[in-house]
Amino acid sequence: MTTALAPQLSRSITVGNWLPASGKVGEVVTPSRLDQSNFAFLQLLRSVAGEASERNWDGYGAEPVSSETLAMGKNFFYRMPAAYPKPDISSHPNGDLAFEWYVSPRRILTVTINDSGRLNYAWMIGVDRQYGTKHLLDRFPEEITAALRNIYSEGQTSVR
Repeated sequence: MTTALAPQLSRSITVGNWLPASGKVGEVVTPSRLDQSNFAFLQLLRSVAGEASERNWDGYGAEPVSSETLAMGKNFFYRMPAAYPKPDISSHPNGDLAFEWYVSPRRILTVTINDSGRLNYAWMIGVDRQYGTKHLLDRFPEEITAALRNIYSEGQTSVR
């Protein structure tokens, strides 16, 4: 994990590739509704949030990951493009959940989400870097999709 973009990440779990879920907000997710890989990813997301659900979970005064933040993390997962590997998952000391796609030291995207659906993102491809804030609404933000497309495209040096 790169500390240049996300220096406060302290708990993370890595998983493999996945296929899309139906994406309906509030639906009960069981292995019969998702393939096993998606179900495992949701279990890991719950586990990361659960490990950080108490105040001071890191021993340094961290804020807990709330049930609202976990729900927003699940909604983010439902909207992720299926064409890319699953990200690493971690909790931040401010109570946000983070999703990180790491290709190499110079090809990385990190997105955090809070309880209101605010997405803070930062990417680096080569020497190009960008960051911003979006909100999780009806669909996955195009800026984040473009960053994913470019960090997984060979020869790309910037997000278009």
